[in-house]
Amino acid sequence: YYKATCGGTGWGTYFEALRRTGGVNHWMFLLAVAFTQIAVFNIMTGVFVENAFKNAQPDRQAMALEQRRKQANEADELHALLSTVDVDGTGTVSFSEFLQLADDPRLHSILEVMGLDIKDARLVHDMLQKAARCNEVSLEFLTDSLLRMKCPALSVDLQALMYKTAVLQERVDAMNDRSIG
Repeated sequence: YYKATCGGTGWGTYFEALRRTGGVNHWMFLLAVAFTQIAVFNIMTGVFVENAFKNAQPDRQAMALEQRRKQANEADELHALLSTVDVDGTGTVSFSEFLQLADDPRLHSILEVMGLDIKDARLVHDMLQKAARCNEVSLEFLTDSLLRMKCPALSVDLQALMYKTAVLQERVDAMNDRSIG
C-alpha cells in the first residue's frame, strides 16, 4: 500500500493482484489509494496557499513606513494650506487669520476632505492659543495640532488628560484647604 501511494511501485500492479482474489478487495484498495492521493494533494495545496498568502502580505515595517510617509505628506499639504492664511508672513496665525481659514469655503472644504471639520472656530482657536500659551500660534504648532484633532482620541491621550485633570483637582483641593484653614 505504501509503495502504491507514494510512487514506489505503480498501484496498478497491486490492483491487478487484488482483483484476482475476487470480491470487493480491489475496489477497496483503489478507494484507499484515491483517498490518500486526494488527502496528500489537499495538504500540499493548503501549505502552498498559506505560504503564498503570508508572502503576499506586506510586512509591518513596510506598512509603518508607508503610514509615516502618508502622514508626512499630509502634514506638508496642511502646512502649505495654512501658510496661505498667514497673510502678514510672520509664520504665526492670529485669531483673525484663523477665522479667515474657517470662513473661507474653499479652504474649509479642503480641510473637510482631509478629515478636519472646524465647526466652532473660536473654540478651536482658543484651545490652540491656550495650549501654545501665546496670542498667535505658529504654523508648525497649528499644523501638528490640527492633525492630532483629525485622529480619534487615543487611549494614551485620554490617560494624559485624566492625569492632568487629577493633578489640577489636587491643586484646587489644596488651595481650598489653605483658604479654609
